[in-house]
Order: sequence, then C-alpha cells, then structure tokens
Amino acid sequence: MCDSLSIAPGVVCRQTNSGLRMLFDPDSGVMYELNDTASEIVSLLIELQPTSAQAVADRMVEVFDAPADEVRQATHEFLADFVAAHVVTARP
Repeated sequence: MCDSLSIAPGVVCRQTNSGLRMLFDPDSGVMYELNDTASEIVSLLIELQPTSAQAVADRMVEVFDAPADEVRQATHEFLADFVAAHVVTARP
C-alpha cells in the first residue's frame, strides 16, 4: 500500500476524555472507538495527511516499543481495513 492516505471526507474524528480517538462515518452510520495504537495511527494520518502507509508505519515504529516488523505489519493491516471500510481514503 503505497498510496497517498488521508481520513476520508465527511468522516468525523473526535478525541475522547481519555485521550483516545473516535471516528464516525456518517455515510454508514458506524462509529469506531479506537484503542491506543489505532488512535496513534489516526493522529498521524491527521498530522501528516496526505501521507503514505510506509511513512505512518515508520513513525509507529518510533512510537511503540515492539519489534519493528510487527509494528509495520499491524499498521499496514489497520490501514488496509480502514481503507476497505471507506474511513481512510487511498489515492495513487
């Protein structure tokens, strides 16, 4: 996934009182309550948008103390899932 990624137009992102993020897709009516890892990915998408999956994964490796390959794989899987759900937009 080397596309230019950003939060999809119309998707609402809010920070909760606990510092995590929630995404709401008004088109589908689905609300996503994000954990620490997913909240960090979404924060990076907002901060860096548009950006590549590789750039987000590289930053995640810097943030989380875990094996780099696992962090990159989990990041790419999360992004692919959210692109499939139309919450994140991928453009060539």
